[in-house]
Amino acid sequence: MISNSFRKVSCMVLEGKKTSFALTVIASTLLVGCNGSGSDPKLDSKPGNTVPASEISGVALDGYLKNAKVCLDLNHNLTCDTSDGEAVLTDSQGAYSLARNDADLSQYNVVVEAIANQTVDMDFPLSPVQDGFVLTAPASSAGVVSPLTTLISAVAIQQGVDFTRARDMLATTLGVDSQRLTSDFLASSHAQDKQLHALAQGLASLMQEAEKTAVSDGVILRDARSGSRVKLGLIDLPALKVETDKLVGTVNNTPVHVREAVKNFVSDVTVARDEIAGDKVQVQPKAPAQGKVNVAARTFDWNWVGMLTSAEHYEYSTDAGKTWQQVKTKPVHVGLQAYAAGDIQARVIANSAKQMKAGKVVKNTQSLAESLIPAAPAAITVNDATNQFDWDLVAGYDGTNNYEYSIDGGKNWQVTSQKPLAVGDVAIAAGSLKVRVVADELGTEPHPAGREAVSTAAFTITPVQPVSPAITSVSDETDSVDWNYVPGFTQFAQYEASLDNGKSWAVVTEKPLSVGNLDIDAGWVQLRVASSVGNGMPAGEIAKVTQAFTAQVGKPAAPTNLRIDDSNNTIDWDSVADYADVSFYEISLKGISANASDWTPAGNKPASVADQNIAKGDVCLRVKAGAKNSNVAGIAACSDAYFTVKPETPTAPVIDDTNNTYGWTLVADYPELASYEIKIETAEWKAVGLNGNPYQLEDKAYDVGSIQVRVGKDAVTGRVAGDALVNDQAYTQSAPASDYTLLTAAGAVTQNRTEAACARTKDGKVWQLFNTADAGVRFKTGKEIYAELASFSACGVTNWRMPTTAELQGVFSDDPAKPEDKIFDANIFAHMDVSGSSINNEKSCYISSTGSTSTSGNKDCLDISNIKTPRVTDVQDKCSMFCFNLAKPLYRFIAE
Repeated sequence: MISNSFRKVSCMVLEGKKTSFALTVIASTLLVGCNGSGSDPKLDSKPGNTVPASEISGVALDGYLKNAKVCLDLNHNLTCDTSDGEAVLTDSQGAYSLARNDADLSQYNVVVEAIANQTVDMDFPLSPVQDGFVLTAPASSAGVVSPLTTLISAVAIQQGVDFTRARDMLATTLGVDSQRLTSDFLASSHAQDKQLHALAQGLASLMQEAEKTAVSDGVILRDARSGSRVKLGLIDLPALKVETDKLVGTVNNTPVHVREAVKNFVSDVTVARDEIAGDKVQVQPKAPAQGKVNVAARTFDWNWVGMLTSAEHYEYSTDAGKTWQQVKTKPVHVGLQAYAAGDIQARVIANSAKQMKAGKVVKNTQSLAESLIPAAPAAITVNDATNQFDWDLVAGYDGTNNYEYSIDGGKNWQVTSQKPLAVGDVAIAAGSLKVRVVADELGTEPHPAGREAVSTAAFTITPVQPVSPAITSVSDETDSVDWNYVPGFTQFAQYEASLDNGKSWAVVTEKPLSVGNLDIDAGWVQLRVASSVGNGMPAGEIAKVTQAFTAQVGKPAAPTNLRIDDSNNTIDWDSVADYADVSFYEISLKGISANASDWTPAGNKPASVADQNIAKGDVCLRVKAGAKNSNVAGIAACSDAYFTVKPETPTAPVIDDTNNTYGWTLVADYPELASYEIKIETAEWKAVGLNGNPYQLEDKAYDVGSIQVRVGKDAVTGRVAGDALVNDQAYTQSAPASDYTLLTAAGAVTQNRTEAACARTKDGKVWQLFNTADAGVRFKTGKEIYAELASFSACGVTNWRMPTTAELQGVFSDDPAKPEDKIFDANIFAHMDVSGSSINNEKSCYISSTGSTSTSGNKDCLDISNIKTPRVTDVQDKCSMFCFNLAKPLYRFIAE
């Protein structure tokens, strides 16, 4: 069993040691009598937990805020003024105690106003803040008032939920324990609390910069604060946290570095003058990012805007923004008709009650041609653990028997019998599973088989139970256990460990494993490969540590506040009490190693390390054995940040010309997309974003080498940029088929230009097409043209006629890049230009049905003689005498 001394020691070391594994296991199962599991002893000592109910009290922080003004915001203006009654100042620990009046606290917020040149952020105690900002929390839950509670309050209003529900939603988005968002994160050394402290610093800096920028632009302070609160819930919070996480465990947590970390988010939080309507603030949400067309599925998708993570917050348009409708499911199914680039749009829907007008739009950059083939399901979901797959329904095909699937890449198909569908415990490679709408040739609306959705994940045969890992070293001195990886499981996060003889297990967060300065019986520390929810693999066989661990009395505590300076390759720390001399410390670059030879004297403070890549957690410091009074080696503290050298180049470029995306394989040392940046042609380098691999490009032509991706430089940590990976294939621009639908001679829709005999416009007109530029075929006299017209029939249409000059000119449009030029769709009208001969009176003019304005009885023509570089003066209503007498013009019939 675990002894009482184990319980006693565990209460002392949990927060002070770098062993989040031990913290997770022990705190959740064994801490009896340690102020209660999950309690915050520092907060418990604050006045807010001991004062009578006649007072409201708590603590204000991003760092503890000293001399900040605190009040109950009775007039809801985010400022402590005379209308709010009593206001108090916080002490050096951020504590406040506010007399409670008769107001219903559920209707009001506590406001903490950090005042420029007065309030001191005790993270940086040498000078007061230069710019003010305001924090809030519900008066009924004001034990902690921080940038995080301010954000939660904004999310609660935006989502129409209570404070607790908003807290839980935000915790899910950020990937943290929800209780930590409303606790005193400065009172804990847990890894999540360190990250939340840095995030709070970033949010405070954002509010400062946004207020300052808005006010300097003429927005009054009240509106600047009110609007920025709304906008806090609209920013990409996971991306912001990625940036502020870089501050943890480094020397770079100064105001300058904090501002650098959040600079790309300031404009997203700043209120503009056009967002003020009279005395009301109506902010405009930014456009959703990464608008993507799925050509096969006929869908349009985009990234959520901030915390607006449900379809009800969005609307879409399929007519270039003329009309809008509520999004019901995402992605949006747009049907089989043709769409030009820009026709499909999405935005955040207006909600005046929540201070939001309609958001900026994201548009499709890729056109969609009309199709008579049913769309593909938008996605296939593979559940390898249960050997089942599911798929998104195609609009109009709701029955299970409307679909068929193939597990051999489309060679053989079977009609689906249920949804989701079991395939058995078999191996199916990614891409081999396909689903489509089944063909229906005899129904009321006959159609061919639909486009295919293709799986991106594989089915595997359920793995056998992994063997036990081989324990290679156990050290009671360093409280550590090391092991050899089981083949196929070469990441420590694939393992789990138990400190209580297998009663409870937690994912391993470091290698070697730290068990803490504890009394643990032999055999109670156990290690195994963790089970896999993804493929149904059971947990591995257990390896037991046969050696006992003993809690060593008098073992020096761990150094605190480790700070990495990656630019100068040093690590600094706060010394342990009574061990101030640098000679008392030793360092390891191999984590909490059991090998004595891995520990060397620190030498200097800060200690220097070689310029190399060193993983987070691998640089450790401790008081060495025998430093004073024959002490044993102290508890080790390990780094929360990386040491880096110039990053390697990403590999394996993936050029998808159909969907206009660029993908790559990540560098092993940089597994997070937040580390990467992209350069497109001559534009500046920019972050790829958290969902940017593959990266969505515009639908245009790109030369080889014009798209570059690299691990980016990082001004916060000092990391230099790596070398770039470039596209080794060119991209082509899709044909603007959305303006025309191609038809075969029989009138069927086709995507193949060589099969097409006609092109139908959006307004129902049909143009004759040619598949040759042979002058002998294309030039005819007027008499010959009208003779052909009399009997002409094609594409299922019989009412053919000559076009007017206006209709001929409608084939051309202004070049957006050079408005004085004219352009036409050369993918459709592939043989517009035909070379003529003056000897045969063959002229590059298209005859029309419009009567000549200069010669009665004749017809005007459209001169395209310089069509390769057409100018306004070259596309004319008439060709002088070219259409008269024996001239041979060009022609192109039109029908309705």
